[in-house]
Amino acid sequence: MTSVQVGFVLQPDEETLGMTEPLLELADYLEVAPETTWLEAPDGRLVENGFHRRFLQIKERTGKPFVAHGVGLSLGSFGREERRRRSRWLRRLREDHARFQFRWYSDHLGATTLGGRVVALPIALPMTPAFAAQVRRTLRAAQAVVPDVGLENTAPTVLFGHPMEEPAFISAALARPRTHLVLDLHNLHTVALNYGADPDAYLAGLDLSKVIEIHVSGGSWSDPAWLPGGRSLRLDSHDGATPDAVLALLERVAPRCPNVRGITLERMEGTVGAPDVAVLAAELRHLRGVARALERRGTASPVTGARAAAPPPQSDGGPRMRAAEQEGLQRAMADALCAADPVAAMRAPAGQPGLDEATRAALRAADPDGLRLTALLVAKLRFERIIRGSSAASAWFDADPAAFSAAFRRYHGEMPPTTHFPAAEAASFLSWALRNGLAPQDVAPESSRLPR
Repeated sequence: MTSVQVGFVLQPDEETLGMTEPLLELADYLEVAPETTWLEAPDGRLVENGFHRRFLQIKERTGKPFVAHGVGLSLGSFGREERRRRSRWLRRLREDHARFQFRWYSDHLGATTLGGRVVALPIALPMTPAFAAQVRRTLRAAQAVVPDVGLENTAPTVLFGHPMEEPAFISAALARPRTHLVLDLHNLHTVALNYGADPDAYLAGLDLSKVIEIHVSGGSWSDPAWLPGGRSLRLDSHDGATPDAVLALLERVAPRCPNVRGITLERMEGTVGAPDVAVLAAELRHLRGVARALERRGTASPVTGARAAAPPPQSDGGPRMRAAEQEGLQRAMADALCAADPVAAMRAPAGQPGLDEATRAALRAADPDGLRLTALLVAKLRFERIIRGSSAASAWFDADPAAFSAAFRRYHGEMPPTTHFPAAEAASFLSWALRNGLAPQDVAPESSRLPR
């Protein structure tokens, strides 16, 4: 086993960076989401924001290597428009890699852009050969920028397939050399709680030699008031201490990952208070102890009780969908997630002509509560992009939250989301609100609050 290091995530938030500054000395490397350091210029170019400079300063000051973990490459997205967007994304990533020299780059298994709709949340993919092949193509494109790339198992609030099918799907997606798995143990813990999966059986189905990095974090539960039946689902929210069950999973699985290079602690911006710093420090020291134990052992333990990864999922012989049809399917899924009744709206993509029966069955079997919660999270992320992206939007919300929220609900239903970036989303919302007579006349759409 190679040397195993401990990492910590840098968040694009000055207060969080200040609070966690003492923790940097406990980490061997630092992890960033590259797109959090970008702005979208009016001409569509992706340019640096103030956190790009801030993170470079941290790199220069500490001398620590960096790892990239994105959320916007959208590994499973189809379509010509998506190829253009991905090319622009990778051009910007190439510029960043020249400055940061990322050890590896990973993104989330799923799609954050569906048929041109930017939902920002990694939406689970139907676990079919066509989607596995699309993930492989995207990873191959990313390898032209950073040679070692990977995907992370996610914790979607709605699945399109059974969770125990995912190890085989991941194996199919990671068939190329130098494509790796970022094994997120809180995500696995979350799926186990929400869908009754057995974490150890899931791990037994994975090719653990593909694991390059392990993520650990905490999370929380959704508010029972969010769903009609009062159900609460576990969220991968990175807003609390790492659960004992996740640390126990780490102790069991890390020795079985012969090529793991890092164990990373994640914590979301805005969730760190003074008492949390000591908790995070203790967690980093715990991860250090696990890493040292692995190094003392020298080699990975045998993968006892594991079975070889199942073969990639196969279609049922139904009609094969062309890329344009796959793109249309994803657009319909995104529109359903932005609809007032996402459960009813998801019947449209499930009934799409030419859809293979496996995908049709997966869409129809999607958990209704999971669909409703996913739709709420998509709207929440969009709402937050607007507040973060403009001081004028934030001031309007503070002055009249009811009017602002009513305007947002109408905007969200009428205007498909088309950007990842807070300033661009805020400008779009405020321009729309002014045109429709919903915003105060002194609102200026160009009032960005992101540092440049």
